[in-house]
Amino acid sequence: MLESSARADGQSDFDGKGWEWYEARYHYNLVENGVIDILRSRFAGKITGKSVLDIGSGSGHWIGFYLHCLQARHITATDVSPFCVKDLGETYGNMPAVEIQHADFAHPNLEVGSTFEVVNAIGVMSTLSDEQWDYTLANMIRHLDSDGIGIVSGEFGPFERKAGKRRQYRSLEQWKHGLKRFGGRFVTVVRFDWFDTAEDSECKDNLLVFERK
Repeated sequence: MLESSARADGQSDFDGKGWEWYEARYHYNLVENGVIDILRSRFAGKITGKSVLDIGSGSGHWIGFYLHCLQARHITATDVSPFCVKDLGETYGNMPAVEIQHADFAHPNLEVGSTFEVVNAIGVMSTLSDEQWDYTLANMIRHLDSDGIGIVSGEFGPFERKAGKRRQYRSLEQWKHGLKRFGGRFVTVVRFDWFDTAEDSECKDNLLVFERK
């Protein structure tokens, strides 16, 4: 439990010095609320019971979010790493609503056997090369239901930006062009008012929403 003490100068200890900063928790909470708002807007408030494809599931955070917070009807969770797939299977393998697949969405014409109301790829697209990005975007669009939506994270600024050796944040215009090329349609970008102490973090993602043409 966090405690704040009154000080003679009238300031609170909640100034970044008297409390521990959980940046990852803050990031996930902000983005989760953004996803909820997107689904409420798209599906007229009926956000539970959806079919979800989660790409790059990693440790399974977004599986748990869609399953436990949004009562997804079915989740197909995919990852290119066999180690992640093994761990996800141990965690979610006995849950009938969750299917774990070892799948590389950067492979041309990948199929996972269904289409989905929500295709989720958060923390994934900025890690891909240009060729991988093209194939992944095309595969995501093909796996959308006719009235479904795709949700991806990124900066979506006026210019492309590289962060370190691993991350490449493509511009909003690059996203719009890529969606048009592969049969998708840009819907909107949800931008967040990030807490100022997080300004140097690579986690500062916004959300882009798209659909099939």
